[in-house]
Amino acid sequence: MKEETRAQDFMRFNGPLSFALVMLQWILIVATVAASVYLNNPFVYIVAVWFIGSRMVALAEVIGHEAVHNNLFQRKSLNRSLEFLWFLPIFETYDGYQRDHNAHHAHLLQENDPTYHDYKRWGMLEPEINYFWVWFVRPFFFFDTWHLIKTTCQGLVYDAAYRQRILAFWIPAATLIVVTGAGELFFWYWLLPFLWVYPALIFWSEVGEHYKTTEGRTRNTFGFLEWLLISPHNDRYHAVHHRFPRIPWFNLGRAHRALYGNQLGPASESSGFMDLYRQIRKAGVRPV
Repeated sequence: MKEETRAQDFMRFNGPLSFALVMLQWILIVATVAASVYLNNPFVYIVAVWFIGSRMVALAEVIGHEAVHNNLFQRKSLNRSLEFLWFLPIFETYDGYQRDHNAHHAHLLQENDPTYHDYKRWGMLEPEINYFWVWFVRPFFFFDTWHLIKTTCQGLVYDAAYRQRILAFWIPAATLIVVTGAGELFFWYWLLPFLWVYPALIFWSEVGEHYKTTEGRTRNTFGFLEWLLISPHNDRYHAVHHRFPRIPWFNLGRAHRALYGNQLGPASESSGFMDLYRQIRKAGVRPV
């Protein structure tokens, strides 16, 4: 059986399941906030903030990512028109994400790939790197927050389409926050996770997916932290996604098991957060 025919078996959409995934993220966010407020404990708050940040990753890097591939819903227009459920709350848009992500697929780890520029900005292409610092320490200290703020402000000033869509969402949202007196909740349970946790998780996710791979230029990132926080909802099956981007999120695991190790050969993999750290420290592997 041809490889393309096998892959086609997994390219079936499930709109209700995808919508349930979207609703699950918002239910988890609301429940996490409610539990943290009720328990009123500093440790619980930190756990809540990091879990909410992981749901932002799920909204952008799973649901939004699938939307720009038109993998969520059979009706393609819904993948864009429902961006207020996943992209706009984290100051992203369908068009902007799609533009960058198409460049990522077309120019993987080349000069025109946004991921390459991320690695460069993070100092991952330098000849001498303190990997312990960049992996275990720096992510907890708002290391990429300024870039997030800067690019958002630049979009609002210079990109009319971005400004229109962001303000159309955030003006009513901000009005509702003010009217209901939820400003403090918004700051501690949305803005802070967005500025602190979200960039850290994106860093670990992006580095894991492509940095210093040994088989091909993508890596599957397995492990508990990846499953829970960094690469949720099958995002960890990254090699099969790059080979067949039309396979939707819920079939990536099945496609990986059916296609890799069979006709596609091996893929780079890490078994967890610490194993990934050991891999990226290794010498003698190409820089990216």
